[in-house]
Amino acid sequence: MKNEEKMQIVYVADANYMTFVEKSAASLLKVNPKAHITVVSPEPVECKFDNVVIPLKEKYKSRGENDRITQTTYLKLFLTELPFEKIIYLDGDTIVQKPLDELWHTKVQYIGLCESHEASKKQAEDLGVEKYGLSGMMLMQLKNLRRINFTEKCLSVHPEPELWCHEETLINVAMKGKLQFLPIKYNYCYDRNYGTRTIAPQDVAIWHICGKHKTPMEYEPYDEILGVKNFIKDKTVAIVGNAQSIFDKQNGKKIDAHDVVIRFNRGFITNQKSQGTKTDILIMACELNIDEKSSFKAMYYVNRSNNTQSGDLTIKNRMRARLRAWIGKQPSSGFMAIDLCREAGAAKIDLYGFDFEKTPTFYNPADYVTQHDYASEEAIVCNMAKLGILTIN
Repeated sequence: MKNEEKMQIVYVADANYMTFVEKSAASLLKVNPKAHITVVSPEPVECKFDNVVIPLKEKYKSRGENDRITQTTYLKLFLTELPFEKIIYLDGDTIVQKPLDELWHTKVQYIGLCESHEASKKQAEDLGVEKYGLSGMMLMQLKNLRRINFTEKCLSVHPEPELWCHEETLINVAMKGKLQFLPIKYNYCYDRNYGTRTIAPQDVAIWHICGKHKTPMEYEPYDEILGVKNFIKDKTVAIVGNAQSIFDKQNGKKIDAHDVVIRFNRGFITNQKSQGTKTDILIMACELNIDEKSSFKAMYYVNRSNNTQSGDLTIKNRMRARLRAWIGKQPSSGFMAIDLCREAGAAKIDLYGFDFEKTPTFYNPADYVTQHDYASEEAIVCNMAKLGILTIN
């Protein structure tokens, strides 16, 4: 396959930013395994991808010495020096959760990018442009940009003195009327207000963890399940356990009335009046075959550890280690789901089918021995109930 037929992904980074680039690239390759990655840097960096060095020959204008946006970002203006006709540029603080083939094959003349969130409307007004484009993801036709002297056009821009002049500002001004705005799912800023343009987390193709705080990228448990966390946020959630006692009541309709329903392992639905019918998230501590998984018709299939491979996403070791230190033993999948919903900011958490081993798990054999400390988990969860954090049905 020729290079030009491959999806060419380019990052700009110095040595200090490579940790984020590695995380972003890992998420990218998980859903775009054939993509070719190039890291452009002002000095050589250690990385497992191609590294192209483009020295910065001068210091460019910014907000001052405390500016969180480094000089390295100005290398975006020099990407026409790369030997490609077309690239997808990504900031290092992005998480890719969908294939980008549709984006890669989108026809643009010069640059395709996404309009910013609500806060940037003032920037658009100040710059005299209809929309303010974010440079954190750009589909760039380098061949055409070379033809119009893109680099020189950007560097010749001199906005009003009171406007700080990052590379993004230069691109918006220099390419006024030439930028093509793409669906915001390709550069959706985490924890930013989009007003009426807000889209569901599961529809986001590229998350942009913009701003000073990069917690969603630094905190290992959520680097791959960010979409799940955002799907739960501000929603009513039913966490459905697998205690035999769930069949003593007919809470099925109550369960299905929640925005999000979470189930576990082999908790197959055998009694709809007691268990409900809906599953949005399935957390697995055991392997399920294709037919078993598909019977849940879930939106997200999540491995509770690296030992499970059936899911599409995995909760990493650090989350379980933190909970294990809290409980004293390996946390159950149900306890992990409770913690995930708390961390994600669920509006309401209701537990069904939880009795902390007063009755056995309905699908386990009679001689099954648990590795969990259900007495400790019960004490913690009951205290949460007293505090109004959740409800035990």
